[in-house]
Amino acid sequence: MVPGIQHILCPIDFSDTSINAFRYALGLAETMGAKVQLLHVVIPEVEALDLPVVAAEATRTRIETARTMMETLVEEEAQAFRKEGREAPVVEMTIEVGAPGGTILDVARRDGASLVLMGTRREHNLLDRLFGSVTQHVVERSERPVWVVPHDAAFAPLRDVAFAAQLTEADPWYIYQT
Repeated sequence: MVPGIQHILCPIDFSDTSINAFRYALGLAETMGAKVQLLHVVIPEVEALDLPVVAAEATRTRIETARTMMETLVEEEAQAFRKEGREAPVVEMTIEVGAPGGTILDVARRDGASLVLMGTRREHNLLDRLFGSVTQHVVERSERPVWVVPHDAAFAPLRDVAFAAQLTEADPWYIYQT
């Protein structure tokens, strides 16, 4: 186990980019002896004020759908590891309701993640260009190191790592830990 990185938080929205980031997180966790916390944030359904029961039921349905998708994905990846004669890292699944960027930051802090690992894509929609992506939000506000994985990156054993910093008071601590 590599000191300092024991808990990798990996947000997932079930896009190809986030699934690739999860696979990358598994490879990194295997190398470092860390666990992976797979996080899906459900954006609550909003209905007219006179239909709160419908909105709550729609949100519950999204949560159950996400749980099923996460369980299937984790099992598929565990099978891929077993097929290669390897033991998959421990994966914890978490589902939260809220705004993705803020919720990711809150869960990282609450659950003591050593690292947030998330995917990014080249193409962004108009809203992302105007207001920034979830990944950008997390990178700019996280108190923990954030590892951003391009949408087409495959995990390979680490040789070199670049550490970008704003030289805040906390940065030397994170450099020391890794």
